[in-house]
Amino acid sequence: MTTLARATGTWLKASYSNGNTGDCVELRCSTDLGPDAIRDSKNTGGPVLPFSERATAAFILWAGEKYGEEAKARLLASKSARKDL
Repeated sequence: MTTLARATGTWLKASYSNGNTGDCVELRCSTDLGPDAIRDSKNTGGPVLPFSERATAAFILWAGEKYGEEAKARLLASKSARKDL
């Protein structure tokens, strides 16, 4: 894991986690292209798994197919919200 992979970006936790258990993953959104890394929310200083823009696009398509258009819309909305930060 590189230092760069941990250094920048906003980490987003799944809304389904309710913040109660800590048993969740977080997505890092460091650009307006969408998520580009994932980590364990219980170990935020631990390893970070970076992934490419192509993998991000595949994930968004998969989420839309598996969980419906609502999940896809949420991912894309979080991308738009980051532009306002």
